Amino acid sequence: MTMDNAAPRPAWLRESCPSWCTGDHHRQILAADRGHFGELREVPAITRRYRHAPDCDPVPIVDAGALVLAASRGIGARDTWVAIGTEYERIEVTLESALRLLDQLAVFLNGLDPATDR
Repeated sequence: MTMDNAAPRPAWLRESCPSWCTGDHHRQILAADRGHFGELREVPAITRRYRHAPDCDPVPIVDAGALVLAASRGIGARDTWVAIGTEYERIEVTLESALRLLDQLAVFLNGLDPATDR
């Protein structure tokens, strides 16, 4: 959150915001709600999940929607977390883990042939 044009920071906020923070700290009344939060980014995606029902095999459900990317860090915390998720599920990893994933995802995808692997 850029504090240049905003009201003075709340008394409980004793640290600088990371460059990506867009959180409204003045609305973070409860200690459990306090943190640095980045702007959500949506990536159009086709996803697949499975519905499990008694007495039958899992049923695939394909959805056209979006993956949501978000960054967060608790007040006073060391680690920045990156979340990737849908309306139904999400995974959160540290920023360092997300960067490793990015590198390996590029290697993995370069090994697939778009002409035959679609």
